[in-house]
Amino acid sequence: MDKRLCARAAVRRISAQFPPLPEARFLCAIVGVAVADLVEDGYRRSAKAYLSGEIKHAELCGVDSAWVRETLQKVGLL
Repeated sequence: MDKRLCARAAVRRISAQFPPLPEARFLCAIVGVAVADLVEDGYRRSAKAYLSGEIKHAELCGVDSAWVRETLQKVGLL
């Protein structure tokens, strides 16, 4: 499967866990950009570093970083 499609599917699954508040949607978008950057050559290293540690933007909204990483591993992005 195309990596971009996998990234899009992962972002859709991850974003469903964020609360439906404007602030949470903004923080979700930050995580989504990092996931999209995993398939871009110029940003892959920094995106992987951000997503491999504690994902503070997700944690602030009550979404577990380990679950986000597990989701990304299941689709083959991490």
